Amino acid sequence: MVPTAFVRLEVLPVTANGKLDRKALPAADLTTGGTGRGRPPETHTERTIADLVVAALGLDPATELAADDSWFRVGGDSITALTLVRLAHGAGLSITNRDVFEYQTVEQLASRADSNNRGRDESSTFMTPLIAAELSANKAPNTLRHSYIVELPGDVDRERLEAAINAVVARHSAFGLRLHRDTTSGDKPVLIDVGLTPPEPLDHVDVTDVQSIEDILELERRYADELDITDGPVHRSGLITRESGRPLLVWTIHQFVVDRPSRAILLDELGDTYARVIDGDAPASSDDTVLSWMQNLSGDASSSEVAEDSSDRGCAHDAYDTVLCVPTDLGTTIDALCGRAGIDIGVALGGAAATALHRAREGGGNPVSPDVLLDVERDGRRAQSENQRAVGAVGQFTELHPTLIAVPTDADSRGLDIVAAAYAGWNAHQPESVHADAAFSFSGVTREDSATWPGLHGLPDVVGAGDHAGRLRHRITMRGSGTAGTDGVAIGFTITAAPSVDSREIEALWSRFLDSLRRIADDLVALPDAAAAVSGVVPESRAIAPLPTHHRLRGL
Repeated sequence: MVPTAFVRLEVLPVTANGKLDRKALPAADLTTGGTGRGRPPETHTERTIADLVVAALGLDPATELAADDSWFRVGGDSITALTLVRLAHGAGLSITNRDVFEYQTVEQLASRADSNNRGRDESSTFMTPLIAAELSANKAPNTLRHSYIVELPGDVDRERLEAAINAVVARHSAFGLRLHRDTTSGDKPVLIDVGLTPPEPLDHVDVTDVQSIEDILELERRYADELDITDGPVHRSGLITRESGRPLLVWTIHQFVVDRPSRAILLDELGDTYARVIDGDAPASSDDTVLSWMQNLSGDASSSEVAEDSSDRGCAHDAYDTVLCVPTDLGTTIDALCGRAGIDIGVALGGAAATALHRAREGGGNPVSPDVLLDVERDGRRAQSENQRAVGAVGQFTELHPTLIAVPTDADSRGLDIVAAAYAGWNAHQPESVHADAAFSFSGVTREDSATWPGLHGLPDVVGAGDHAGRLRHRITMRGSGTAGTDGVAIGFTITAAPSVDSREIEALWSRFLDSLRRIADDLVALPDAAAAVSGVVPESRAIAPLPTHHRLRGL
């Protein structure tokens, strides 16, 4: 880091132990940081940015900044940048911490703010199928939320923690989602992106107000009552300090903004960001795609068909449609065991489908690559590389775009099914809150030569997906939906196959699928407790999800 100013001292102050006494160091005089030279701010945004810089740094209000004055030249740093961003949001200007580092002068930052604001099209409305289903089933959408309780170190700094939380929130556009009514279309509910919003304060809750877990739950309920998906806020947080024991962070976020996998992403980012704030570094940026995913998906919100439309794949593929009735005894056994292990029946079927596709590489036709991508609903998170399972974006991806998993070729076939099912079980939306006949849908993909498709940039034929060259590389796409009933499990499938896949491969796929289901049943019988442990799912009677030990914040 480059020093903003130099202060000459005859002698450095030291403590009684002979160490540098930082508290006794004189503050640098930055009140004249503005040069006043160069072109004065001309546009409204430039004048606003200049005023906000003066306010964020606590400079003399009479300080005049030039358009080419640099944030760091006048005394700014990574910590005060958080204050500048907060003030800018309050003034209706969309800038991020990264913008402050990349566009350092008043002129550059004002231009960036204008560009960001133009990029927010608040007239663009959308609605996703599952959120529409949630609204239909739940007349009080503000009650839907995810809450986290996190144990923190005793020396956590509340102001820096608040700055870190707001920096993480500012990085993810899902926090800008709001639910409105479209008066031009019969007052139907629509989602809009309002962009960056003013940061939320971090409450400080004294130990005297929290004597038991019930007090913590009451605090969580109070935060939940304050959530408003229409006007905001969509998240609330509080820091509980205790006489004995570590401080606790309670963070409640609306369900339309995050999903269960978002917890690990948010908390890991929070720990990293807190450490960066402490070290004086700029918080890391994030490529967030949740809004574009939602907007793409909303165009097909009225469609619930699972049949493939091969016309947009760029080459001829054959479609095979069938309904497979799993034997009653097997279906009933799996259904009951999934209940014991905390895994949805649809997830178990999805795990079997992923494994069947994985084993398809052993059949005829061209060899396929090692990975199988399992998607426990219609779409999935984009994987950015061969080694990354899910993109690090926060949003309602579980309910909207479930997480993808990669099945390695060297996985033990005996344990492969249960691992796939258990991992997906952690990410799967509970079917009772969706349409009853939508308890199970998935997409499984095998890929040909990975060298021709170096990155995983999307799934084939997903609803509303953009054009991806990778679509032409998929040999087999397996999608379906099904339900469990008294007569067994009925599953409807559509398989779209490349010309190189013959009917014998398709027949072998059914056989492998049933075999995978039986393996899952065997694994669940033997390892019901282990299945729940692997999935990370503990049957919850409360709204607050437990935080696994390995998810304690990094950097804290």
